[in-house]
Parts: sequence; C-alpha cells; structure tokens
Amino acid sequence: MTLAELVKDVMARIAEESGAYFDEDTIKRWLNEGERVIVRQTRILQDIAETHSIKGRAEYPLPRWFWMPRLVMYDDDVLKPIDVERMVREKNSGTPTYYAVWRNSLWIHPAPSESMKLVRAFFYAWPRGMVEDTDRPDIPEAFHGLLVTWAAYRAKQADQAVAEAQALLSEFQQGIMEIVRATAEDHAQGHIVREVWQPEGLF
Repeated sequence: MTLAELVKDVMARIAEESGAYFDEDTIKRWLNEGERVIVRQTRILQDIAETHSIKGRAEYPLPRWFWMPRLVMYDDDVLKPIDVERMVREKNSGTPTYYAVWRNSLWIHPAPSESMKLVRAFFYAWPRGMVEDTDRPDIPEAFHGLLVTWAAYRAKQADQAVAEAQALLSEFQQGIMEIVRATAEDHAQGHIVREVWQPEGLF
C-alpha cells in the first residue's frame, strides 16, 4: 500500500474522511511512528552494508537506517565486538578481528593492513520513513494494516476515546505477536528483506 492509500484507510477507520479534525500530516506522522514501533518490537527489518577495506582505514560509514549490528565479517572471518575505548588505545594495523559501532560508522580493529578485502555488516534496520504519497512502508505488505490500526489508536487516544483506543491497541499488540511468530524462522535463517547497501565516496 502507498502512503496515500494508508492515509485514506485511516480516515475511513476513524470516520474522519473529510480530514477536518486530524490533518493528513498528523496521520502520516502516526503511520511512520507505527512502523517504527513494529520494527522496534519485532526486528523484522534486516539489511546488509558492504564495502572494501582501505589500507590503514578503520572507519566505514553505515546507512542512516542502521539500528544495531547482528554480524560483522572481514572477508570470511567473523569479527567480535570491542569496547570503543580499548580500540582507541590500541592503535595498530593488521588483520581486523574486532569491530565497534560509533556515531553511525563501523570501526574495524586493528586497522586493515590491506585494501580490497570485503567488509560486511549484517544489521537490524529502521524503516526509512514515508514522505511522498507514493512511498510504501518497508515492512512486508502483509502487515501494512497494522499501521492503520496504530494510527487509528493514536487518533482515538488524542480524542480521549479511552475504550476504543484500548481496543485498537490490543488489536495492534496481537498483530505484533503474529509478526513475531511469522518471522521467527526467517530470523533463524538470517533472512534479509532489503537490498545490500554500499557506501559511496570511499575511493
């Protein structure tokens, strides 16, 4: 579903088709908020960022939708997490065996002594956000209806319709549990739902 279609469904759900009470910008904000809540509670979005090492360079930018690492590899080797302070203290080069995430960058340690080795970060991702009417949610389409439920819940909450808001929240939470069950196998297999991201401007 597109953002425009989702807004229309929300208006129908809360009987505000005219848009006179809750404007479209507010509903769009709730829809984006709902997607982030779903992702935070289910970790349904996973992605890969990859680039090639540069001799002596330890820092590699991550995409803005990076949330938390799941697995980091240097060629065929799995890197272990390291404390940033320790990494800063031990300034040397060689074959990286550790990694750290700091200020939306991936740091590998020690700094690589070779160039053109593959660096890959498998990570849990945030949704990139919907702005244009033609934008679509990043979560699978089967779960788009939950965004409508969340936005309707926020509308009823704002309208102080406590009983209706609680019913919608319960419906949303049931949907969250369905996502967790439906994606458990994908998580076990390391399923990736988006494309590989390759940073620009490193060479």
